[in-house]
Amino acid sequence: MRKRIVADILAELIELEGVDTIFTVPGGTAVPAMQAVCRSGRVQVVVSKDEAGAAYAAAGFARATDKPGVVLGVGGPAATNALTGLSCAAVEGSPVVLVTGEVATASLGRRAAQDGSDLALDVLAMSRPVTALSVAVSSPAKADVAFTEAFRRAVHERLPVHLSVPMDVQTAPAEGPCYTSVTEYRSEVSRPVDRSAVTQAAEELRRGGRVAVLLGNGARGCQPEALQLVERLRAPVATTCGGKGSFPEDHPLSIGVASFGAGPLARAVLTSKLDVLIAVGTGLGEFASFNYSPDLKPSRRLIHVDKNPAVFGRNYPALSVCGDSRTVLQELIRELGPYEAGDPEWFEEFRNLYPLLDNLPAPTSDQIPMRPERVMTEIGRALPPNAFVVADIGTSCAFVAQYLKVKPPQCCYIPMGWSAMAHPVAASIGIRLGSKQPTLCVTGDAALLSKGLELHAAVENGVSQLVWVVLNNRGHGLVRMGTELLLGPDHGVEDGDFKTLIDAAGIARAVGAEAAVVEDPKELPELLSKALRAERPWLLDVRVDPTAPPPVVGRIEQLSKSMKQEGDEQ
Repeated sequence: MRKRIVADILAELIELEGVDTIFTVPGGTAVPAMQAVCRSGRVQVVVSKDEAGAAYAAAGFARATDKPGVVLGVGGPAATNALTGLSCAAVEGSPVVLVTGEVATASLGRRAAQDGSDLALDVLAMSRPVTALSVAVSSPAKADVAFTEAFRRAVHERLPVHLSVPMDVQTAPAEGPCYTSVTEYRSEVSRPVDRSAVTQAAEELRRGGRVAVLLGNGARGCQPEALQLVERLRAPVATTCGGKGSFPEDHPLSIGVASFGAGPLARAVLTSKLDVLIAVGTGLGEFASFNYSPDLKPSRRLIHVDKNPAVFGRNYPALSVCGDSRTVLQELIRELGPYEAGDPEWFEEFRNLYPLLDNLPAPTSDQIPMRPERVMTEIGRALPPNAFVVADIGTSCAFVAQYLKVKPPQCCYIPMGWSAMAHPVAASIGIRLGSKQPTLCVTGDAALLSKGLELHAAVENGVSQLVWVVLNNRGHGLVRMGTELLLGPDHGVEDGDFKTLIDAAGIARAVGAEAAVVEDPKELPELLSKALRAERPWLLDVRVDPTAPPPVVGRIEQLSKSMKQEGDEQ
């Protein structure tokens, strides 16, 4: 009978956590751990193109499943490649577990290839600022504690962790017990609520007045409760980019995304000195606060709901209600009882004065080259009811945020926290594999060049109903537009404008995906429908008008303000 080794502990915990897919770039020092994971045949192993892509995909898997995303690779450069992915996971609150195989203990500090130990380039020290735990599993006796602590912290703290395991430790006899349930090494996730603060919030809401709601990333698990509360209060509701999808955007009380490139209605309502603003699951950072606008502060009370107490009072004084958003909203609805607000005539006045962006001509334009707004219209019509939409950083996220209506159970992922370009490209693969839902990623040509070869991983694993829509606008469109707005048309500054239009469809075909170039908006409906039903990954190379301005004036204003402040200091 084969003896149980340290690597088996890792493999057992991965399965106990319900993780059925992990991401890797395979290599020598990770072979024992990989062998242990593959032995049962119950875990799908996806070979990413580099460890950054693997970490992005693992974060997407965690986002879609609420389970840990796992990355397994070699040490040294694999850990440094993954660092940006870990940073994204930390900002987004995604439990990613990175396990890197280190060189054998006898070789540590002796100029062995890829030595990332504390005697060499110390990759653990590099990852500590963005992880809840970054530790070397230096002996078999330490393995059980380290592995279980890694999953414990990832799940409970919603942060990434990093374990470095020397190759000889991986193959050493296991000294820990055989677990049969996660409850044997960690508790179930608890959801405590500050009930006295809930009571105060309910009392404040019963006073009536002009009330609005802002839903952030932390509100995405409480769609029914948010809908019930909003309809009882008859309050207009906006979302941040991270919260998009937590409220049906075809609802009459929806005012769209109030974040990166906010629409005029959302901006006007939320900065109108409301009596009460209920902010749920958002840290009210730069994008969610309209660049820290003082006008976001209500005249009476900000009710701030979040499970992380560190966000309270950072930018605005508030009645802080600490707890899981869904549980807090359930308690708040119960505390309010039969109370219902009167008819919000004030909101009708705002709605008549400030249009939603999707009521403008561009979303229905037949222009060639295509308007990105029209692309969003066609995507919205083609999306299945259970689809998952992912938007990349840049013009992609701006157009998706403001022009694509998402209606639960449809889901949306726009990772603005760290704003790493091309993170969503790889994350969409993890989301598709984790959610088992049709997944569509809107990205750009610059992002495709950064991480587009991850499409090969999707092809290799036979991923169906995965569609990448590339807004091909000849380079870094948002940077190009922003630089011109900041410095004028003859700025003479490199802005990432491509001299050569890339063949995005050709890149996709080269790695085995289906692809098509789309130049006429009338071609989009049939191609989107076909791609969303396909048994293999698809890429639509959509040639869009490079001069079409994304709705990001607020972001440009903040950059301009920052430049002036910097100049004043000099």
